[in-house]
Amino acid sequence: MKPAVARRVWVGVVVGMLGFCIAMQATLLVYATNDPSFAVERDYEQKAARWNDVARQRADNERLGWSADAELVPPTQRGEPAELKVVLKDRGGHTIRDASISFEACAIARASHVEAGAAEPTALGDYVAALREPRPGLWEVRLTAERAGERFTATLRRDLRATGGD
Repeated sequence: MKPAVARRVWVGVVVGMLGFCIAMQATLLVYATNDPSFAVERDYEQKAARWNDVARQRADNERLGWSADAELVPPTQRGEPAELKVVLKDRGGHTIRDASISFEACAIARASHVEAGAAEPTALGDYVAALREPRPGLWEVRLTAERAGERFTATLRRDLRATGGD
């Protein structure tokens, strides 16, 4: 092989390898930035900076003695929303009926998609809200309840079963 031809071949190999490397990095970048199961806690820097507020809220929760429980009720058919049912109780175990409850909920497998809203009171004393995209699996539910100037927070993990019927 002549030196000029050999030089072109080696230059082509090097350029080809660099091109392949750049193409692979671009492909990996696209996959990494479009992964629906990847999530970063929103405003995590601010939450860390306000850690004292979190500690105060935990102390307020203890002082109030309230407790929250949540149930995720699967939809009866595919395409329908699931139902989030919340029960709020005081220290004595009595149901609290006159609170305002807001929530954030996400399926752990798709934590970048957070559903937020308010749970509405029912005649039974619990509070309900719809989850528009009910993915079966483990969910994290963050609740905030307010009543008469008092604020209570809770973070719960609950399982959402698969759709009831098809």
